[in-house]
Amino acid sequence: MSFKKSSFRAFRSWNSFRSESNPKTWLFSIARNYMFDLLRKKRREREFMDKYIPVSVQAGEEVSIETMMILEESLHQLKTAYREMFVLRHVEGLSIQQTARVLGCSEGKVRTTDYRAIRRLRELMATDAQEANFNSE
Repeated sequence: MSFKKSSFRAFRSWNSFRSESNPKTWLFSIARNYMFDLLRKKRREREFMDKYIPVSVQAGEEVSIETMMILEESLHQLKTAYREMFVLRHVEGLSIQQTARVLGCSEGKVRTTDYRAIRRLRELMATDAQEANFNSE
């Protein structure tokens, strides 16, 4: 899969190739950069999981499909403004400044809304987890 994606990136960027360098070196740098992008994405996902999955799950248990479903359901229950903020900051990995520019608001509003979104998401996840446990008994 990574070969296909890096080949596609090379194809899209062919017009920007400068004949000064070797095409093989250029292709390897595209593949290397693609792999770095994947590693960064994995790191963001791991940081997200460490930060937002309930403590009971972080204590060494593997994250179950049920937990991921609870997270997804909780995200859908958030107010639109909270959900947008959360996705931009913690899924897309935008900085506070970038998020402020995208949403057209101040950095202070981004910090406040982000804090409230996380707090509300934790509440919703706890409630959904309790309901899931109650229904399974």
